[in-house]
Parts: sequence; structure tokens; C-alpha cells
Amino acid sequence: EGILVRDARGGHVVLSNAACSEMLGYGADGVGQVFDRPGWRVVCPNGSDLERDDRPSNVTARTGLPCRDRVLGIEDPDGAVRWLSASALPVFHPLTGELSRVVTRFIDVTETRRSQQALARSERRLSDAQQITGLAWWEYDAVADRHTWSPQMFAHLGLDASGPTPDLHGFLAFLDPVDRAALARQAGDGSWHDGEGHVFRVRRTDGAERVLQSWSTEVRDPAGRLVSVFGTTLDVTDREQSAVALRDNEHRFRVAFDYAPNGMALVSMKPGVEGRIVRANEAIGAMIGCDVADIIGGRMSRWLHPDDLPRSLEYLHALVAGTVVSTPQARRFIHADGHSVHVDVSSVVIDDGSTDSPYVLTHAVDVTASRAQQAELERLAHTDVLTGLANRAALDTAVTVALAELSAKASMGAQAHPGQHHGVGSGRGSVALLLLDLDRFKLVNDSLGHHVGDVMLVEVARRLREVVGTCATVARLGGDEFVVLLTDLGDPTGAGEVADRVLARLREPYTLSTGHQLVSTVSLGIAVTAAGEQSAEDLFRQADLALYRAKDGGRDRRAVYDDALRSRAVERLDTEYRLRRALSDGGLEINLQPVVALADSVPRSWEALVRLRDPELGLLPPAVFIEVAEETGLIAELDTWVMERAVGLLAAGTYSHIAVNVSCRTLEQHGWLDRLRAALGHHRVPGSRLIVEITESTLLEANPVVDRTLAALRSLDVRVGLDDFGTGYSAMAYLQRFELDFLKIDQSFVAQIGSSTRAVATLRAVVDLAHAHGMLVTAEGVETREQADVLLAVGCDLGQGWLFGRPASPP
Repeated sequence: EGILVRDARGGHVVLSNAACSEMLGYGADGVGQVFDRPGWRVVCPNGSDLERDDRPSNVTARTGLPCRDRVLGIEDPDGAVRWLSASALPVFHPLTGELSRVVTRFIDVTETRRSQQALARSERRLSDAQQITGLAWWEYDAVADRHTWSPQMFAHLGLDASGPTPDLHGFLAFLDPVDRAALARQAGDGSWHDGEGHVFRVRRTDGAERVLQSWSTEVRDPAGRLVSVFGTTLDVTDREQSAVALRDNEHRFRVAFDYAPNGMALVSMKPGVEGRIVRANEAIGAMIGCDVADIIGGRMSRWLHPDDLPRSLEYLHALVAGTVVSTPQARRFIHADGHSVHVDVSSVVIDDGSTDSPYVLTHAVDVTASRAQQAELERLAHTDVLTGLANRAALDTAVTVALAELSAKASMGAQAHPGQHHGVGSGRGSVALLLLDLDRFKLVNDSLGHHVGDVMLVEVARRLREVVGTCATVARLGGDEFVVLLTDLGDPTGAGEVADRVLARLREPYTLSTGHQLVSTVSLGIAVTAAGEQSAEDLFRQADLALYRAKDGGRDRRAVYDDALRSRAVERLDTEYRLRRALSDGGLEINLQPVVALADSVPRSWEALVRLRDPELGLLPPAVFIEVAEETGLIAELDTWVMERAVGLLAAGTYSHIAVNVSCRTLEQHGWLDRLRAALGHHRVPGSRLIVEITESTLLEANPVVDRTLAALRSLDVRVGLDDFGTGYSAMAYLQRFELDFLKIDQSFVAQIGSSTRAVATLRAVVDLAHAHGMLVTAEGVETREQADVLLAVGCDLGQGWLFGRPASPP
């Protein structure tokens, strides 16, 4: 103990012993020293200066009682602080009773205080850690039968920490009944303190269900009696929920993997064993015809097609390296029975945190059936259903490819031989298109039925394949149109030789499976190119023009597209331009030619004949532009113009009846009949004064729209007749099918009068037939009196021609 004496009268202080001198920082030399003013500073335990009236000596001086023990911080002259436990004793003068001095005793408690401070810091840190982690502690004092809980333990159950601490039964009341029973069993068999912790569910006072985990340990005395139990408890609700979610996810993954309808496999990409299958499902086993047990552990090279293996491993390595993204890959498995199974494979890298043992999850879809279906659909999309030949789409592709290859060859030849011209016949190769059309095939369909026609088309396709073999593409465009594409012809004249063989083979009589025996011919157009500069459309157009030439030449023949046809095509384009300009700029005119009664030569009606007045070429007759109008579809606009002009002339009153020619394509136009009704109504002209002349082909090719239009004309009292009888099919069936007012005999029959007795007999037969059906007969092209007399003699009613008057403009 250190002893310090303060003199009450002088105020000086004396360090009475070595312990006091050491405690106050003066060492052994400070013993007995007297200080008027102490060289040390007294601080409070919290570090601040001690107020003077709180010092032990003064307190003692005021009360006369010993100062209680107090811990003071003494800062020595060097600034070091030592913690001392101080107590003071007053000493009074024996005579006067006055305070003479105060004796203070010091005990050094520096190390004790430091230990207490360290313990306090440790306790604060433990409390902070418990607060952060949510770890609570509890203790049961078995001797005193007392429970102690940390505040966090109260918080786990939703209790107020200032309230009473529940005992064991109170705590168990918070537990789920199942977990409560389990904990009771564990306490009974001694497994409560196994160190692994116990998980249980509790329901807090606010109704929330939480999951807690508790660890505990026992303290026993040497006799084995229980002294206390200490434990910690942690809220593991989030962890348990995550674990449940993880288990659910793992379960779902197992179900999704094992029972997926598509094949799935987990493939190891560890160096040295890359491609080893570590997991597979039943679906992939079914794909390759093996049990899953036989697949797991094996290399995928055992089931992957050898041709696909190198690029598969290369792709998987790149996928693991991250140099490519996952995209579906087409692969082939080898089934246990040896056949190939086409699959679409998608793969993803499984990131398990390991860099030396990556895995790839592979998903395989069996597309064998769908690929077969797709191939069949593509085949059907490029195949004519009836004949099995290529269709238009396939032919277009074949022609485009052939022309591109021909152009490439021509370009290479030009580079190898600059300055040389490689035209047709240069030996560089040619492409030829043979477009053929069955002659009068419509008669087969109309007379024998479409079923017989289809059987015949199948036979034609067989014969074409037979003639050209596998060196050419044979296609059916539709109807009775066929095409033969010849490629890489060494000599362009070879196309003509193939065409001649085709014509000869198709002339041979047909004995069909239906029992019918037929004879048919074809018309054939040829277009040949050696430069490859034409488009497929150009080649088709050229072959089409050549086909028309073959038909115009009498059918059953071939024609080749040449400069003459090219000039004709240019001419037709020029005519179309002039016709369109005339329709828009008022370049059309009407000429009227009288139709007279042969008995008295008195006009009964006039035929309206259209003319085109061109600024450069002058007046053009119908023969120049009518065919072009038919081909381009301008005929409907042209017929409508003539009809409306004729109705206007009838309204003027100069002419009693006017006949107009109407094309089949015009009758098919839904708006034409409305315009006719509008014109008649506007000019207040009765329909009986208008005459409509149609051709034989209009009746033969009539569709329901044309039939309804003809019936509507009859309802308007418009007279309908047949023009140019004898130039077409000359079929008589339509004379009974349609109600007609007249027919006009073509001028080719009239021209033979006087030179052919058979012509007169034919005229008589036609007149008699028409009269038998209640129709009048008009003869066209009457130029002589002899022709008029003969026609009158055979019973012809009306005549038209230069003998009675030429076409002329109306006044």
C-alpha cells in the first residue's frame, strides 16, 4: 500500500513510503519528499479532471468521516496514468480537536482495471457479434433452478426482454408439437447434447413461424451432478427455406431430366475423358436403343456418327472456352440396330465453380420423322402431284441454276480466250427449253371426262421421261403444258433432235388403262441460249413465242425462237403501246357495215367495226391489234368502248339495229354488264335494238360467269348470235345448250361458192340446221352477185360484204 500524508494547516503533501512514491511516478527517491503543490494530476475514471470539492481529503475534512474507497486515475509528470484505489483517514489534534492532517492509502489496481476494460470490450464485441449474426445464448442454473436468456433469445420468440424469462415448459410451448415431442425424446435418451445442434420450428408471439437451431453443453460437478446447461440458438429460417428450395429444385431437375420427353445427357469435358457421359435419361436411351445403365460412363463417340464426332468435340471445347455461344446443332446418333437417328442438339456449360472439370448439359430432340416429313413436303412442293414430274417452282430453280452455270462457263471462256466470240454453236455449251402443249386436249376432257384426261397426262409424262432419260429435267406447268430443260448441250442443234424424238413418241397411239384408245399430237416451241445472259423469264417467254408459231403453223410441229419471232414480239409490244395510247387519247373510231336481207338487199342492221387511228401509222384495221388486245386483256376495255359508242349511235336514230362483237374475256368481266345496262338506260335505247356477236370458242370455254351474262343479255331483249361459224370447233352441241338468235357463216365458206359443190352442200346443211333451231343465218364476205344468189337459193337469210356496202364512218 502507498501512504500519502497531507498537512491540514500548511497544505503540503508528504510521500510517506516507497510504494506511494512508485505509484505517483517518483520512484524510490521520492520517499519523504514534501510538495507544496502535487506534481501529479488526478483524473476521473472516464478520463476528465476531478473537481476539487470531490477530492477525498476535502470530503473528509467537511464530514470528519473516512472517505470511501474510490478508484482514481493518477497522471504522473511523464503523462502516464496509473489507476489507484484510494481511501482517506482524517487525523485530529488531540487537544484542540482540529483536523491536523489526512492520511491517504493507495492500492494499485491498474492491471485489474485493464483486465476489466478488456473484458468489457470482449463482452461488447460478443454482444455486437450476437446482434449481427442473431446468435442468442441461454443458461440453466440447475442448482438455483434459474433460467437466463440473452435479449436475442427473447427476440427469437417475439418476447419483450424486460419481461420474465420463461422456464423450460414455457419455452417448449412455442415449439411445433412434432418438434416438441422429438426434443423430449432426445432429452430422454441423452442425445440432446450431441454437439450437432437441433433444428425445430417455433411460432412467435406475432404468429410468424420461424426455424431455430440450438446447440448446448452440460456442466457437472466431480460427483456427476448437473450444475448447469449452457446453449446458443440461431434463427436459421432463411437457411432452411433455401435448403427446401434447393431440394425442391434438385427434385424438379431430377424429374425434368429423368422423365423429359427429349433426350438429355450430362457430358464431362475433363481433359483426358472429354465426351464421357456421366448422366443420361430414358429418352436418350430410347433414341439409340440402349439402357441408360449402358450409356452412363461411356464415351459419346460410341453413339455419335463418326462423321459428326470431330466437329461435335470441337464445338463443345469452344463452348467450354466461351469462344462460341450455344446454338442448335444438327447431329446423327447411331442406333443400336445400325440406322442413323437425326437429332437437333443444344448444349450449355454447367458452371459448378470448377475450372478443371467442366460439364456440358446436352439436350437432344429426335427430328428423324420431322426431317423425313420436311423432305417429303419439299419434294411435294417441287413435284407435280398428278404426273410426279417437276412442277413450276422446281423448274424455275433448275433453269436459274443452269443459266448461272452457263454464264460462269462463258465468263471463264472469255478470260481464257480474250477477243474471241463464243456464240451459239461455239462448243462452250448451251441451255435449251422445250415448251410443248397437247393439241386439242380439251376435246379429250370435254368428250371423255377429266379422269381420262388425267390418265393420258400421266402417260404423256411417262413417254417424255422415256425419251429424254435422266439427262434432262421434265416438268409439267399445269393443264396440258409440259417442259423439257436440256443443259450443257454441246451443239444447240441437239435441242431440235430431242424435240423430233418427243414429237414422234407422242404421235404414237395411246391405249389407256381406262380402255380408251386415242391419238394425239403436240405443238412444241424451242428456246436456246449459249451465253447465259437471259433470265429464266426471258427463256420461258421465247419458248412460249415459238410454241405459238408452231400452233399457228398447223400444230403437230416444232418451232424455234429466232430473229423473226424476236421481231414479231417487238412488233406486238409496239402495237400494245399504240392500242393503250388510242384507248386513253381517243384514237379509236367506229365504222359501220350494213347487213342486208338477201331477198331485197335492204339493210336490216349494221355491224360496228373498230379502227385505230395512229398518229404515225394512220388507220389500222382490227387484224393488226385485236389479237394483241386479247393477249393483254385490253379487249374488255375495247369492247366496252365499242358497245357504248354503238348505243350512242342507236340513240341518234340513224340506225335501227347495230351489232357489236364481244370477247369471251369481256363477258367474264363483272362490270361490263352493268355498264351495258347503264348505257341503255342513259340513252333510253331498248335492248332489242342491240345485237351481240360472240365466237364459238366463247361457248366451248364458257364458265358459269359467261352463262349468267348470256342469260342476262336475253333478259334485256338483246339479240345474241354466233360469229365466224365454221372456223373453230364447229361443234353443234352448243346450238342446243344455248338459246341463240342467229349465226354468221364465216367468209371462207362463201369464198368457195362457184368453185366447190361441197361448199354449197355444207352451206345448205348449216342453214337447215340453224333454221331447225329457230335461228337466222347471215353470210359474211359476200362480194359477188353469184354468191348472193346461191346463198339465197340455199335459204340463207342475210348477207354482209362489199357487194352490199363497205365499212364506213357514221355521218
